[in-house]
Amino acid sequence: MEVMVNKFYRFSLWVKTVGVDDGMGATVALYSAEKDSSVSSITTLNTNGEWQEISFVIKGTATENQKTYLKVTFGSGDIYTPASHIKGDLYVTALTWQNVDYDEYKGITSSTYVKQVSLTSSVSSSDTVSNGNFQDISSENYDNNEIIHETTGEIIGAAVPASWTKNDATHALKTPSVTFTATTNKMSWDAVAGASRYYVFMNGYKDVAASSDETEDNVCIGYVVDNQAEDATESAYRFADANADEGKIAITFRYDGVYYVRAYGEVDGKQLTSGNSSSKTAASATGDAYKKYTAETGMFDYKGGIINYKKYVSNPDTFYGSLANGEYKSTRSDNLLMLSSNFYTNYGYTMSSTKSVSANNYYMISVWVKTEAGARAYVTINNASSVLKRNVYTGETDNDGDFVGYVNIDTDGEWVEYRFYIKTELSSGSFKLELGLGNKYAKDVATSVDGLEISHGLSKGTVYFDDITFLTLANEAEYNKMAYGHEDLEGVQEADMLKEYQIGADAYTLKDHAEYTGSYFTNKYVFKRIEYTTDSFDNYKEPTDDDIIGNTPSAYEHGTATDADSYVKPKEEDGTVPDVLYGVYNVAKLEGAVKGYLKNINGITEDQINNFLAPQENGGKNFLMMANITDNGQYYESNSYTFKAKSYYKISFFAKLLTGGSDKAEFRYTYGDDDDNWSTIQISGANWVEYSFYVYNEDDSDRTSDRIEFHLGTNDGIDENSVETKHFFSGILLVDNVSIEALGANGEATFNAADNSIKHKFELQEEAEKETEEEEDEDGEDDKERTNPQLWLMIASIVIGACLLAVVIVFAYRKVKRKLVKKTVKVENKVPVNINKANQKSAGNKRKKDINNEDFND
Repeated sequence: MEVMVNKFYRFSLWVKTVGVDDGMGATVALYSAEKDSSVSSITTLNTNGEWQEISFVIKGTATENQKTYLKVTFGSGDIYTPASHIKGDLYVTALTWQNVDYDEYKGITSSTYVKQVSLTSSVSSSDTVSNGNFQDISSENYDNNEIIHETTGEIIGAAVPASWTKNDATHALKTPSVTFTATTNKMSWDAVAGASRYYVFMNGYKDVAASSDETEDNVCIGYVVDNQAEDATESAYRFADANADEGKIAITFRYDGVYYVRAYGEVDGKQLTSGNSSSKTAASATGDAYKKYTAETGMFDYKGGIINYKKYVSNPDTFYGSLANGEYKSTRSDNLLMLSSNFYTNYGYTMSSTKSVSANNYYMISVWVKTEAGARAYVTINNASSVLKRNVYTGETDNDGDFVGYVNIDTDGEWVEYRFYIKTELSSGSFKLELGLGNKYAKDVATSVDGLEISHGLSKGTVYFDDITFLTLANEAEYNKMAYGHEDLEGVQEADMLKEYQIGADAYTLKDHAEYTGSYFTNKYVFKRIEYTTDSFDNYKEPTDDDIIGNTPSAYEHGTATDADSYVKPKEEDGTVPDVLYGVYNVAKLEGAVKGYLKNINGITEDQINNFLAPQENGGKNFLMMANITDNGQYYESNSYTFKAKSYYKISFFAKLLTGGSDKAEFRYTYGDDDDNWSTIQISGANWVEYSFYVYNEDDSDRTSDRIEFHLGTNDGIDENSVETKHFFSGILLVDNVSIEALGANGEATFNAADNSIKHKFELQEEAEKETEEEEDEDGEDDKERTNPQLWLMIASIVIGACLLAVVIVFAYRKVKRKLVKKTVKVENKVPVNINKANQKSAGNKRKKDINNEDFND
């Protein structure tokens, strides 16, 4: 029985068993002929003498017809397995195979006698992202015969893909804001900058000449040109209204219906459109019905989705290259993603779910891209973890915007593979791949029309994407070989390495670099190296029931200093103000109650707060904020990083502080093997400043428990002089773009060149152990002077035990006393702020390291 692509079937039969013991029965299974394995089954079927209908309701794959067959078994095993033998009778009759529609399939709930079966493609989906081969289409396509062939089930249109989320097309022109006067059936609107025509569309359109009562939506019935008189040659489609209000454009409807308007114009050689205006209903118009106007309305068309190239493109034989000649041709399926537009726009698809990458691992992700007729494409990474480093390359402009990946791709009709080589280093993360026409990240630029700005990233035409591959590389050597052309980079000059982002004529050839890429294709390929190093606080968990407290950052935990006031959710009815605020905030979301609470900080004016929180280039769209509305102490800390053995690192971050006095916030690098020792950088100033700190792990083992901390007010207990170290104050601290970067081959030189005040070196454990052993030997010598070794032979066992206890107590006391001695080193940073580094220890550290933020929610 053949199951055709995207088609639905019901396979049913009637079954009766007689004289079969309880707990025993037949097995009815639906098998895949290609895989020769069961795809669904009903077991221990025992009807006790009654006839029972069995049904399998089946969905075909999106890429290939498959054959199925039925297998009925009544007992199993051989003479050595009598327990699986069955006694009784089995009767089977009335086998039926029939087409059903999607509604029947989706309405099925699998039960004892009815099974819903979705066949899976034999095309391998390994080494890719979800639906990265564009095999699977969304269920919303099945009722549309313009997309799915009614008889064969083949994809003949552009189908909505499964596992991908569409980014709607942008429009360069402003959408007309319409008003409607019901008494006159007049719809009017202001002129739109850059528009030369306004096309009128109708929903619920009915062709009066047709016998059918079916209606259509989005039917163009004509256009308006700056409210000018009718053009005699187009009188059926050109509207005029001599009674329009001054400065307005209008149309008076002569036929009842639902109407909306779209603007169109050509600016600087680009065909620009607006979105749909709001719709208005004419309910008392009198006159003849409108005719369809189709002469120019194709300029509003855009479409995208999964296509079967053999059924869709006009040149299927030459659409790909020749495998025999080593040219790229997809062997995974005939499906791929197409995006096309007749007007200048940007739109595309983003993976619906994230793809995870683990710390200290190496990956390769690639996408095949083809653009036609000057169209531009983008392949970017939606930085879900916000830890990808943004690199700028020759040829990219400021107007291209902030993105990780490729924009303005023009392959000139060829298939080109675009690759990312990913090195995660310290942090795990996740991302979503974005594929599109144009460039969704581009900035707006001025046009020749006064006051009109349009996106720099608009494009029209057609682009294609196919065969996404995601590979986990074996080790650093394999990564280096693919990304640099050398397994070991030690001593290799930069000029001898592969250069990333070589495009156009300079692009590499896959076959020529088969030793790096493992490919036999002769097509070009382009690659970029990206690193997971920066946290821009775009990855977070949203609070469950509080719109005042900020989002919880993914890599940091919040804590409250000892004796500080914790957060309590404010109540609007009694006008309470929280003592503290904290979390990940978006500057656009600070205008409401949050900013109102911040105005209660003493010594800070409203203008200062507005300037401090205004969007700034270095700040990004999200930032980590701590605010002490009263004198308080709080902090964020993270130990989710691994500092590898024999490696150099640079920690950098942007921060700024607003207070009513001279107090300073702190960055601390706390040593995991001694939680009460840390290096400190003091933070001050109301403008963004980039701070840096350097770490070298000389040890032979990785460090996994060191912490990065940001403090706004502290209480570290009592110092060696019995002085309380509590320092609470009010103010606002913002932190953004926390970056931890492995310095690589040049790490030693960079570390040595840095100011001693902003670096720390973890020395070899052997040296520390040796020093301890020497100290212990000294202690041992003292102990020997106090205890005669011959005593073991002369005293009773109880005396021996007492002497041993005395020795242990003396030794332990000396070690603790020596550890309590503090070493204070004055340090200064190269940035224009006051920075101090102290190897500190408090005799009674009272910091709460395990406070749960939810404990403070009302």
